[in-house]
Amino acid sequence: MARDVEGMVADGRRIVAELGESTFPKVPSVPEGFKAIRMLAAEGIRTTATAIYTPMQAFLAAKAGVSYAAPYINRIDNMGYDGVGVAMEIHDIFRANDLSCEVLAASFKNSQQVLELARYGVGAVTAASSVIEGLVKNAAIDASVDAFTADFEGLVGAGKTMADL
Repeated sequence: MARDVEGMVADGRRIVAELGESTFPKVPSVPEGFKAIRMLAAEGIRTTATAIYTPMQAFLAAKAGVSYAAPYINRIDNMGYDGVGVAMEIHDIFRANDLSCEVLAASFKNSQQVLELARYGVGAVTAASSVIEGLVKNAAIDASVDAFTADFEGLVGAGKTMADL
């Protein structure tokens, strides 16, 4: 994506034109990006602010009109700060200032971080499949699914599904 305002706006327009209105182009949370966010929002294009490391970046992006602010949880941790805590602080700032922007937490190292933010009220994340699998993968779940499958197959026959009936 371009780094100048005009380029970011042009990229955002093209992304939405190619992929549809349910696509939220990513715009970096830098001064030029805030200008591009404002311009795109004026056109009705919803955006996601990326490269967020501080609550103030998220606040400025929200004031510019971004739909989602994406703090990089693990990267913030790697800088010696508390990534989950930063995302929580951003969430609180949005609520305290009645901003319609939502936190879209990103860059996780484990599923516990996702769970902690969900428990806090952050309802959107982007995570690697391995992190998502960590939220639902355990022997008890696998055993339950196997038992349900065996019970169903005992009624209708091995390898059958509802679509086969």
